Amino acid sequence: MSTYTWPTTLTPMEMTWRYKAMNKVFRSPLNGHLQVASRPGSSLAFDMSWAFLTLQQRAEMMGFIAKLNGQEHWIQIPYYGHVNQGALGGTPVVNGAGQVGASIATSGWPNNTLVLKRGDVVSIGGEMKFITDDATSGVSGLATLSIRPAQRIAPSNGSAIVVTDATGVFMLEDPNTQIETNSLPRIRSGRASIAITEVVSQP
Repeated sequence: MSTYTWPTTLTPMEMTWRYKAMNKVFRSPLNGHLQVASRPGSSLAFDMSWAFLTLQQRAEMMGFIAKLNGQEHWIQIPYYGHVNQGALGGTPVVNGAGQVGASIATSGWPNNTLVLKRGDVVSIGGEMKFITDDATSGVSGLATLSIRPAQRIAPSNGSAIVVTDATGVFMLEDPNTQIETNSLPRIRSGRASIAITEVVSQP
């Protein structure tokens, strides 16, 4: 298994975000009361589409998809088109070892600043995360990030938090992928739709 960077020449025209929560709802047959059980393993997924591919793009996509060999190899890819709304800045890092879950202590931000806003995207320890609550740094540049999906593998203390073009690791949701070809007179092009799902690694 290898992880390959998604080709920069194949930016999707549309990228639909999906959140896959690991929940199970139980309803009592006696009184209708609900109980929701939530388990670790929630993840992200994206549906990517290209309404038009040039001949060169079509060839590159076919070659890259073939290189993945279905779900054998994985993809490192950003959320194309997403722009963070927080002030960012500084050199943010993980502040403390052994952190997992939906809250991560960080340092290295500008002091007293709204560094990340709800909906911003970061990468922590190679995992793509969405900020669920605004994060404001304190006088020492410390900030606690509320994130989802929860951090699964603890990043090392001092590891960088990526706030620009944050990426995650994904795989093809369906090992059988097709790319269509248009063969109109004097026009040869392609179109494609590909679904990818986050690789949920365990420590």
